[in-house]
Amino acid sequence: MINKCTFYLKKPERMWHNSSLLNKKLRIRSEQAGFSNIQPLISNFYTVARSFFVKKLCIRLIVAMFVLLPLLIGCSGVEDEIVEIREQFFVRQTRYILRNVDQFTGRTIRLEGAFFGLEDLGNTYYFVVRSISGCCGEDEGSIGFELYLGNFEPPEDNAWVEVTGVLELRNSWQPNNPVLVVTTIESLPVRGQDIVFA
Repeated sequence: MINKCTFYLKKPERMWHNSSLLNKKLRIRSEQAGFSNIQPLISNFYTVARSFFVKKLCIRLIVAMFVLLPLLIGCSGVEDEIVEIREQFFVRQTRYILRNVDQFTGRTIRLEGAFFGLEDLGNTYYFVVRSISGCCGEDEGSIGFELYLGNFEPPEDNAWVEVTGVLELRNSWQPNNPVLVVTTIESLPVRGQDIVFA
């Protein structure tokens, strides 16, 4: 009577550690079953097993990435990174911050623009802004941030400055107004674009 060709294997990931022993067992049992060429079967079996192991490993790595990535981001201090408003996206970035103040309160923001002061009822309020131009070239107003200078000396009006500050909500010329509490302010010799497009 011909014995059936049966395989008693360990887990796939541990299989090739005992490959020589496994080859011997497979060869002996195949000869008993009457198979003369078992090598292709062994080769195909190893290919499938390796593929299974690689897939299993990839799944574990993906799961680990999703679990660890938020922790790594939290530890890397993303919340402490400077939000830099760039010239080509000045209007878009500034509007987004002002519309989502709660998300940016306490964040450090850096931008360039024209500095000027505004006197109202005996108080002076400071701003860094750029002018907005519409599609037809007509001026549509200004956009930027109010500044709290603290101990910093105010630059001359219309000076081109780079400002870094922490965004806070303060009662100034408007109640609960988003204000940049200045940490650095510097007058720049090279002027950027005074007029930016909406």
